[in-house]
Amino acid sequence: LTERSIFEQTVDEGESILRSEYGWQPAPGRDWQIALEGAFNFLEAEAALQSLDGSGVLVPVPLDKANSRVEEKRAEINVTHGRRLSGKLSVQASLGAEYSELSQSGGASQTREFTRPKGFLSAAYEVNDKLTVNAKLAREVGQLNFFDFISSVNVNSGNGNQGNPDIVPQQSWESEVELEKDFGPAGAHTIKFYYENIEDIVDRVPFGPDAEGPGNLDEAKRYGIATNGTFKFAPLGLEGLQLEYELEARKSEIEDPLTGETRRINDDLILGGFFDLRYDVPNTDWAVGFGGERFDNAPFVRLDERHYFELRPVYTFLYLEHKDIFGMTGQIEYFNVFDADEQFTRQVYTPRRDGALLFREDRSWRAGPILSISLKGSF
Repeated sequence: LTERSIFEQTVDEGESILRSEYGWQPAPGRDWQIALEGAFNFLEAEAALQSLDGSGVLVPVPLDKANSRVEEKRAEINVTHGRRLSGKLSVQASLGAEYSELSQSGGASQTREFTRPKGFLSAAYEVNDKLTVNAKLAREVGQLNFFDFISSVNVNSGNGNQGNPDIVPQQSWESEVELEKDFGPAGAHTIKFYYENIEDIVDRVPFGPDAEGPGNLDEAKRYGIATNGTFKFAPLGLEGLQLEYELEARKSEIEDPLTGETRRINDDLILGGFFDLRYDVPNTDWAVGFGGERFDNAPFVRLDERHYFELRPVYTFLYLEHKDIFGMTGQIEYFNVFDADEQFTRQVYTPRRDGALLFREDRSWRAGPILSISLKGSF
């Protein structure tokens, strides 16, 4: 053997949450709620890496920040008030704060504290009995991934992640406007426009010329449009036939810490959705359906590579359902009707991603057809 590596990692993690809520209505059209939440999370990891030396013997390779324990103690309080201002307009406001204490042992032993405000203001306006406009502005605080604190190695790809003990939770301003339209017997549909301004977003950052890992970047933007709904074909004389769908298109912007260019957020959604065309046979317990789904995401970039997954062309499914088998619902589903597969593409550059292409790797996975039988119900 000229090359061999062994990476072993043992992880122990846990989460405990205690939440209490109290709500009351002092008058019709008004309500209050107070919520308290406490949480304790931890992750403890031990890892070891061995590689062949010049004489062909496996020897230990030092890993910085690979053996460590990360703990979080978090407390949160929120006060929420809802009020109907008129027969058509209602508002809701929430104000709160989140306190967290992060501690890490091992080579990066330290304890840090954070206090972050959070809350939202939302409004709903009933234009008429068929159309409602909803709007919301929120201040959100993100949750950290404890694995970002721990160094690890991917021996299959020949790269690794350097743990970063200085990551802070990201914060964001999020706004959205949503329109809900009820078409009565023809169905109902919702369309939403949203925008997010994210601070301290966690992405890939370089640590010197040849190391990288998760870290905070100053800011990022994300905006898009999402829609979902149901078309019912009974008004056209096709009783029992309906089409359910979801569709979302998104754009994001972040400054690449290596090149300085604007790109999408790593692995962020570009376009995705699903549909389900279902026919409930009138006056029977039988139903048949056909549907599909596809989600396309942005590439994931590292210091020296770029990779992404692609589905070709779309996952589809057929199903036959009976809604009363001894009071339960039985279904036979045939998944991946058109034999779609997943394509993985990886481009590696030298010495870094702003250099020349070193090699390209292409892999393809065939899921093949999948037949499933299910029986659901309450006993």
